[in-house]
Amino acid sequence: LIGHSARISALALCPELGTAASGDEGGWVLVWDVPRRLLLHAFAPAAGGPAGAPPRPVLSVAVHADGAEVVATTSGGVRIWSVNGEPRAATEGMPPRAEEFTCSALVPAADWYREAMPATPVLATGHADGSIRWWTMDASPPAAGRGPCARMPTRLIELAGSRLVNGCHTGYAVTALCLPPEGERALWSADSTGTVASWAMPPEAQVASVRKLRANEPIISEESILFEGFVRKESARLKQLRTRWLVLTPTNLLSFRHERTYTDPTESIDLGTCTGVKAVDETHGLGRTQSGFIVQIPQRTFNFVCATAQERDDWVAAICLRLQVYDERRSSLGASLTDDVVDVLPDSVAGLL
Repeated sequence: LIGHSARISALALCPELGTAASGDEGGWVLVWDVPRRLLLHAFAPAAGGPAGAPPRPVLSVAVHADGAEVVATTSGGVRIWSVNGEPRAATEGMPPRAEEFTCSALVPAADWYREAMPATPVLATGHADGSIRWWTMDASPPAAGRGPCARMPTRLIELAGSRLVNGCHTGYAVTALCLPPEGERALWSADSTGTVASWAMPPEAQVASVRKLRANEPIISEESILFEGFVRKESARLKQLRTRWLVLTPTNLLSFRHERTYTDPTESIDLGTCTGVKAVDETHGLGRTQSGFIVQIPQRTFNFVCATAQERDDWVAAICLRLQVYDERRSSLGASLTDDVVDVLPDSVAGLL
């Protein structure tokens, strides 16, 4: 599917409609017929920013089967179209920087929303200041447009007094929203610190309670740990070696500040993006060492140094074994693996198979 000229920043698929939507950093939103691999519609970046300012990147897109609608969010607002390309609704104006849009979610057609809100909401949005807001359709007729598209989108109006701002995400951007299907009166939200909150939605949404997952809650269970131990890791900015507790799980390689304290990782490497693991005698910028290894992903190379060469070999073998189990398509990674690691597997990691 070729159509974007800028880096793709958002993607969504709707199997029920056989439709996909994609957004890019240039502000364009494209709608695709997936079975036929055809571009159906291309929506230009939203206007309204400062003169000469570049378009705002698309932060998220969604395709909803119930209303056959496409939703796109930028920091400047939200726009909704039908999958046939007709403009349905949009927010107006540019929010202050501290209140920019960060994510959105369409509201399911559930009866309880009509009881909980002063008007029927159609959209929930997250913002840079940590607030969650609800929007409804303007009851007045949409303005007439000019040119080939004579129908203008209906204006989305924020429901007064319905913001969720009780301190759960205050000061941190809301990065994700999830509204369950009809029947469950709840809202889930997450912010840039990794905090996930569950909101109970009583008849008055502005006094909704929140159940917050604490920041110090472990993000992994001990049962999921395949290999762990102390290493020295090169920092991303200062390029200094710092002692970290490194943990290998079935899907990630994580580093923590303290031994067996599995909260607030300093790094989390998705093994699915890993392109190379290799024992090295010299790490980048750190001089010669007999016990170093590197882990490569497309955006960065991570440098690690172990206390001994044996510990280094154990780590490299453990990661390589996990990658072979995690993804059988090892063609891109095989050239990066050293022969001594592939051919000789230490007893300490043999159980990973």
